Amino acid sequence: MPKSWLEEVKHTLKSNPLTRYSALQVYNAFSELGIDYGPYFQCIDYVDVYKNTSRAKLSLNTQGSIVSLLDCALQTGMVISLESSEAGLMPFTLGSMVLNERLNIESLNSVQVYTKKLSSFRTHILVCDPNDIPLLSFIDLGVKAAKFKIEIPVPITVK
Repeated sequence: MPKSWLEEVKHTLKSNPLTRYSALQVYNAFSELGIDYGPYFQCIDYVDVYKNTSRAKLSLNTQGSIVSLLDCALQTGMVISLESSEAGLMPFTLGSMVLNERLNIESLNSVQVYTKKLSSFRTHILVCDPNDIPLLSFIDLGVKAAKFKIEIPVPITVK
């Protein structure tokens, strides 16, 4: 994923009022969709959303692995759709996945995940270390609607 993509998303998020969703709000909304993640796969601390972009902080539990990191990164892409009260979107195809850096999961306590929704069914996701060094990119991720339309509680607005 070009660095310009990350800079564009960071600029959009910095320049606009964000809607923040806590981990509790996110996982309760997923549960309403019938998606219940166990504690091993609940890494989201929060997700900040502005229209079709988001930034999330993931904290990796001590039992964490690359599998839980990848799953939680994909979960953050679903939150943009929850923000607009659309049905949750689940990943189903992937254009490409790029490892930008060797992932040493043991050395990571947290990561930042940036998401840009390109259309109703196409998304880019970028996983960065805490210093915003790109680690992993999901490029042209195809998503499809989950079964139910849901509404989540009113989030906190971050200025």
